[in-house]
Amino acid sequence: MRASACAGHCALLRDAVGNADDLPVSLCERDGRVFRRAARGPDEATVPEVHTAVADGAAALDAFERHAALARDAATDLGLAPAYVLRVTRSFHEGNGAWVERLPATLDAPLLLEILPDPRDEWTARLDAVTGAGDGPPAPLGTVALGDDTAERFGLTYADGDEERSPALVHCSPTGSLEALLGSLLAAADERDPPRLPTRLAPTQVRLIPVGEAHVDRCVAVAETLRAASVRAGVDDRAATVGERIARADDDRVPYRAVVGDRELQRDALPVAERASGRETAMTVAELEASIGEDVAGYPTPRCRTPVRFSRRPDFGGE
Repeated sequence: MRASACAGHCALLRDAVGNADDLPVSLCERDGRVFRRAARGPDEATVPEVHTAVADGAAALDAFERHAALARDAATDLGLAPAYVLRVTRSFHEGNGAWVERLPATLDAPLLLEILPDPRDEWTARLDAVTGAGDGPPAPLGTVALGDDTAERFGLTYADGDEERSPALVHCSPTGSLEALLGSLLAAADERDPPRLPTRLAPTQVRLIPVGEAHVDRCVAVAETLRAASVRAGVDDRAATVGERIARADDDRVPYRAVVGDRELQRDALPVAERASGRETAMTVAELEASIGEDVAGYPTPRCRTPVRFSRRPDFGGE
């Protein structure tokens, strides 16, 4: 079983690192599958991971702080507010007490400190970000760990003049497992009033609901215009009443929806209902595009890869 990316990354780093001039160096695995021990048996998860090899302890602490900031920013960008737990060995704390005291300022948040007896086989310092959204136990998010002997255990060395040394290795998973992260996002969405994901994370950002078949073409034209501007829009033309399709959009927590009937065929503006505010506002397509652009400014805008019309999408037994 593959416990983490450590072994694979160290094998690659052995080929990449020859001497001190090659350090620091980082390797990232975006969607690695890992297996971890769990009460019900091995637990498989998708975990983005980064390993950074550095020459010495001072550089390791700097790398640890950078990766801690990366985990913090990932949680913040996803609309989560994690708590932080720092676990260190006693000898690490005795040698780096000032650094430990400074770390909350890096995170811009308080942290819970646990000092453990020596030795630890896997790490000497470990930071965990956890979120308490929902009714369940705290869910893990990002992790940063410093292992003094990880590189040595995997045979990773570099030449420092006439001496052969093992680098310090900083391990980082900025988000934790993607499966647990998704659960945290949905739990946080449930706690908003009304329940919703941020517009930038919503699978569908705009849903257009035609009253009848005669209104589908207008809806499709609007959706395609929005998609060309990187807005995730779709047309719910399924066989159901308008009220049922509005209820489905609400159940799916779509940030913006508009019902298109005979009046909307004769005018540029659409009656756009915004989930966050509960208001319905007449908006042109350009105004709707601008409003969503404000919601997602500074974030990636992946394009839709599903058919515009819901009636042409695969039915997996859901709605």
